[in-house]
Amino acid sequence: MTSANPCTSANNVFTAIVNQVNSGETGYYRFEECGAINNPTIGLIRGEKYEFIQKDASNWYHPLGFAWYVDGAHVDADELEPTIAPPNAPAGYDCGDDCPAPRYQLDGAPITPVSASGEDFGLDDYEPLFFYPFADWVDQGTFSVVAPSVGDAANVDPSNNDLFYFCHIHAGMSGRVKILDADESVLSPPDVPELPADYYQIQSEFDAGCGTYGISAYELPNPNCPVNFVCGAGSELKNFEACFNAMDCAMTSGMSNKVGSQDADVSDEIALFINQMIPHHKNAVNMCKTLLNKHLDCAELTPDSAEEDVDCTMSLLCSEIINVQNHQIQTMQGIYSYESKSCSGKSAKSGKAAKGAKGGKSAKGGLKGSKAPKA
Repeated sequence: MTSANPCTSANNVFTAIVNQVNSGETGYYRFEECGAINNPTIGLIRGEKYEFIQKDASNWYHPLGFAWYVDGAHVDADELEPTIAPPNAPAGYDCGDDCPAPRYQLDGAPITPVSASGEDFGLDDYEPLFFYPFADWVDQGTFSVVAPSVGDAANVDPSNNDLFYFCHIHAGMSGRVKILDADESVLSPPDVPELPADYYQIQSEFDAGCGTYGISAYELPNPNCPVNFVCGAGSELKNFEACFNAMDCAMTSGMSNKVGSQDADVSDEIALFINQMIPHHKNAVNMCKTLLNKHLDCAELTPDSAEEDVDCTMSLLCSEIINVQNHQIQTMQGIYSYESKSCSGKSAKSGKAAKGAKGGKSAKGGLKGSKAPKA
C-alpha cells in the first residue's frame, strides 16, 4: 500500500499483527485487512472513527499509539492527545481537551470510566498492561484503540495532516496514515513529514533466509571470527548452521571493544557494559528470529498451548526474548549512543537507533515505556 493508494477498511476496523521475522530488529506492524505488508500506509476517512484491535498474541509488548511525527514520544515529538492541537492549525481553531486523539479500550469499552472523554484518553492505564506476563496480558481481555477520536465534529483536524501509528514501547515501528475524503481520495497527497530514507530496515538475501537482520556481513568465513561456531550439522541443518555461525560472528565482533567512554556523562564502566551487552542482546534476538522463521510449528499461541506444546513454549519464549531484549537495547542506546572501537583498532559496527522525522533525534526507545503498572 502506498500513499497514493493506501489500505482502507470497509467496516472501519483494522486488526493489528506484529511480524517479528523478515522485518526490522523490533518487528513491524501488519493489519489483517492489508495483507502481508509490513507497516502499510493506511487511509482513514475524514471525521470517521476507526477501531484498531490488538487481540492477536503478537501484539504483546506492542501497544499502538498515534503521533503527528514518526515514532512520537520516542523522539520527543507530539502525539495525538486530547489537549494537543494538530500541526498548522489555523487561527481560531480551538479544540480544548477534545483535539484529535486515540481513545484506549478494553473489551470494547473505555479502559477507565473517565477516559471516555476529556484530557484522560486512557494511555496511562493501557500501556502498562502490555508489560504484564503473557498469560496475565491475555487474561485482561481484548485491547483496542479508537482513533482519531473527537467528541465534536468541529474539532476534526482542519488541515488533514498525515499522522503515524507507532509502538509505545519500541521505536522503529511507525507507519503512515493518510486522511481521505468520502470517496476515499487522499486529501493531502504530499508525504509530510517525510520518513527518513533509512527508517525501514531492509534485509539482505542472507538475512531473509535466516529471518534475521544485520548479520549477512558476518557470514563465515570471516577474518575476525573462528572457522566456525557450530559444527557437525547434517545436510538438513546446513542453512540453519550458517545462520548461527553468522550471528555468533556478529556478536563476537561487536563485543570486541576498546575501553573508554565518549560521553562525559557516562562512565567508562557503563559505556563498556553497554558496548558489550547490546551485541549480546542482538544475538539472542536474532537466534529467536531464526528459530521462529521456519523451525517452529505453533498453530495458535495461547497460555494453554504454551504449556502443552513444545513449539508453542519456544514460540512464547522467543517472543519474550525479542520483545524484552529489544526494549532493553533501545533503553541502553538512549543512555549511551555508542560508536565503539574494536580491539583491532577498527570502528565496531553498531546498530542504528531508530530515527524520527523531527530534528533527526535518536529514539529514546525503552526509556519512556519502563513505567511500573498501576496497583
